[in-house]
Amino acid sequence: MLLLLLGGALVTKTGSGDGCGDSWPLCNGRLLPPLELEAIIEWSHRLVTALITPMLLATVVWSWRRAGHIPWVRFFGFFALLTTFVQALLGAAAVVWDQSDLIMALHFGISLTAFASVLLIAIQLYVGENARRAKTAVPRRFLWLVAGTTVYTYVVVYLGALVRHSGASMAIPDWPLNFGRLVPPLTGQVAIQFLHRAAALVLILLVLAIVVMTERSLRDRRDLRWAGWVVLALTGLQVVSGGLVVLTGLNLLVALVHTVLVAALFGVLVWMTLQAWDGREARTGSAVSAVTRTGALTLRG
Repeated sequence: MLLLLLGGALVTKTGSGDGCGDSWPLCNGRLLPPLELEAIIEWSHRLVTALITPMLLATVVWSWRRAGHIPWVRFFGFFALLTTFVQALLGAAAVVWDQSDLIMALHFGISLTAFASVLLIAIQLYVGENARRAKTAVPRRFLWLVAGTTVYTYVVVYLGALVRHSGASMAIPDWPLNFGRLVPPLTGQVAIQFLHRAAALVLILLVLAIVVMTERSLRDRRDLRWAGWVVLALTGLQVVSGGLVVLTGLNLLVALVHTVLVAALFGVLVWMTLQAWDGREARTGSAVSAVTRTGALTLRG
């Protein structure tokens, strides 16, 4: 799934979306691509999609039949299959019919959710039955903060994809300033690029709030505390790599590293949201048990 995500980013960053012409699933009407770089890149991305589909289907069937007792495995299996199917359809539609930049930006975001879903399956299978063990209660405000940050990260990712698909990656050629000042003239591609940068700044503030809350209110939840610091590190690296993409003139390797960091950041945030939700459920379950025990004592009295 990571290769699929990187392949899509590589197609976009190298402008290889039309490498196979307007034919799909064939490449220029043939099974094998012509010996042209753009065609090979686009064909390779399609090949990875074709290979990953039966693997993903087998994973989903196995998880439903053999690992359905592990929390969230069935849900993320179904969601991974659904999002992979949708992103494949969007990719095919982009080849056969021209799509707007707003629609094409969704393609990367949906691929990201598919990757995160498979990542969560792997984590839950690794944890196994321990996923059901009692956890220290998580304040609802922390759950809302992490969940909101996760959703907001998706918005930031969408804006980044929109920057690429609209050709605005070099609309502001300097970093971290914008033409040497804080706020540039907000017109056209410059406005799109600046909006992405401003959104990334807000994301840093949200992640800092997560770290502060975990250190102050969740000292007993080592999993969330470590995850908070990992998210902070990934956010910082992601912002710096985004700046380097501009400063290096859209260097391909730097751009792909930026994609990997975004995928890791989103995956950890989704996992933190899941952990916080499970903590909320554990607290609710404890409260219900306490009420039940109290009622039983009252009846016996």
